Amino acid sequence: MWAAGARLAFAASLMALPAAWAPASARAVAASTGVSTAVFVTNSGSNTISVVDAATDAVVATIPVGQKPWAVAVSKDGATAYVSDSQSDDVSVVDLRTRKVSATVVVGVRPCDLLLSPDGRFLYVDVFTENAVAVVDTSTDKVVAKIPVGGANPYGMAMSPSGDTIYTANVDATDNTASSVSVIDTRTRSLTKAIGGFDGSEGVAASPDGRTVYATSIRSNTLSVIDAQTNLVTRSVTVGNGPQGVGVSPDGSAIYLANSGADTVTVVDPTNFAVVRTVQVGTTADEVAFSADSAHAYVANFSSGTVSDVDTASGTLMATVQVGGQPHGIAVGRLVPLAVSSQTSSIASSLPRPSDAFSSATTVLASAVVAVAGTFFLTFPAHLFNLTLHENYDALREWWL
Repeated sequence: MWAAGARLAFAASLMALPAAWAPASARAVAASTGVSTAVFVTNSGSNTISVVDAATDAVVATIPVGQKPWAVAVSKDGATAYVSDSQSDDVSVVDLRTRKVSATVVVGVRPCDLLLSPDGRFLYVDVFTENAVAVVDTSTDKVVAKIPVGGANPYGMAMSPSGDTIYTANVDATDNTASSVSVIDTRTRSLTKAIGGFDGSEGVAASPDGRTVYATSIRSNTLSVIDAQTNLVTRSVTVGNGPQGVGVSPDGSAIYLANSGADTVTVVDPTNFAVVRTVQVGTTADEVAFSADSAHAYVANFSSGTVSDVDTASGTLMATVQVGGQPHGIAVGRLVPLAVSSQTSSIASSLPRPSDAFSSATTVLASAVVAVAGTFFLTFPAHLFNLTLHENYDALREWWL
């Protein structure tokens, strides 16, 4: 009889072997288990989010969420994603360790963009139909406040580096010429100012130093430059057709605009506001996000169902990744592995009983030690070792028998 303790000990021995004993293929996997990066994309036409491994530009997970997911924000530790479900009127809280929705938070009618505070304590959500920003306490997953934006139909959102200020791009679906950008103090949870003069403002971004804010006007094909100290528009730059999303590289060296009407990205130099280059991407470029080192820009292409990976140094399109239907929101964060504790329990409970030759738990343990110490890796196929790292224990079970 193979006792549970013996099964667990044997399973643990497989997980805790010295790296030098492992096959080369397994060592390669282990060497790559440092901090990895993922691109998270909301597929509004598929009611899912895609998780793309930034190192390989391959989709590694597709996670069902609510109806018409629009935007996504990821916690700094990579453990949680928050997804605005624009037709479910809620936010899906996704446990990225299990890749499942762990909670839903009703926030109001048609949530759009969303952002986490720098300390992760609060989630801010544009509520399009209610002309407000919902504030969610992430420790309880409850709405604790709603802040009127002083404009119509908040759509895009940005935050100052300190987290003290939120900017919302209010598109005004009834009259685009009445679009505005709202400045909100997160400490008092009140409106500081609504800045007018936009024509279909859908995207907004803040510079890494917090001194400048950039907002798009999708109808006039312009980028407005706002002084964050005075909250006044200081300049307007003509860009591509239908600029929707806007982002600033983390190093502050470039402004990227996703031109939904031209299927391009316009790159603007923030020092002189000259257009540096235009990069062809997928159909209906909606939103843009950057890798932490500013080396890559990722663009969600709504109509082609793809994500474009652009090398920011050269402006070269490095890869086109097929994701779900109608991708819109995009964010970059840590790629965390699946929870290990549940995997270990699964191994222990699923390993089979040995043949009659193993008559006791002591015999089994002794056999396991001998195998590990002497001949285990001489007979254990390398490809099966990799499978154990990916939860495929059926093959391991067949080999053991």
